[in-house]
Amino acid sequence: MNDILGTYNDTQIVFTDDNLINLTQMHKAVDGRMSQAPAQWLRHKDTKNFLKSLCNKLDVCEEHIITSIKGRGKAQGTYAHWQIALAYAKYLSPEFHIQCNEWIKERFEFEADPEKAVDHYYDKLEAKYRSRGWSPEKIEARMKGRLCRRQFDSTARTMGATRNGMKTASNMINQFVTGMDTAELRKTRNVKETRDGLTLAELAVINAIEAIASEQIDKRMCQTFEATNDRDLIKIVGPLAKTFGQALHNQGTTIG
Repeated sequence: MNDILGTYNDTQIVFTDDNLINLTQMHKAVDGRMSQAPAQWLRHKDTKNFLKSLCNKLDVCEEHIITSIKGRGKAQGTYAHWQIALAYAKYLSPEFHIQCNEWIKERFEFEADPEKAVDHYYDKLEAKYRSRGWSPEKIEARMKGRLCRRQFDSTARTMGATRNGMKTASNMINQFVTGMDTAELRKTRNVKETRDGLTLAELAVINAIEAIASEQIDKRMCQTFEATNDRDLIKIVGPLAKTFGQALHNQGTTIG
């Protein structure tokens, strides 16, 4: 599975679980010449000497630090060890080299301190929401919602709920709270992430439903010592969604 190292000139640059970085995307990001493509750069004498020294240092063969994925999808390209990627970035552009140094330094810091990575992630989310003109209250509710949803997903799946069961539960919650299922809500409110299209009141209600549902699932497991299947999940979520959804509508809260 690939993750995003960073975005440069609207081009995403990814790395693999083995920390191999996509050189092909790096070349595209700086709009490099054909003569600067990874395949050409790897033929340089200095590059070959660098690869040999790195292999000796790491005590690995070259196949472990540089590889190619063929095809036409986003994953295709030449992937290389982060030290090779930095050397390539330096070859392509001084400014790009500086940016890549910052990305990789940040990644190692996050690996050493996961809490710092979480803080950074939420800082970026908060900045994104502020740029949309959201109120502090809605931003707080949205951030809390991410935690509630993560806890709800983790609890339900640990107890035996399937992906389809989780999807059904989410549709049920959205239907009772907003009057629309997940697909309709995203289309009507023109959002990719369902909760980005919710009002502050809707966010608060859904957060409460999922937080209470997580507690009830845990309580059921402690009492019965049995796994929770999809039917059990719906039995827990359904009444909560109906009760909270009706309360929201009875208050005359505007939906939309």
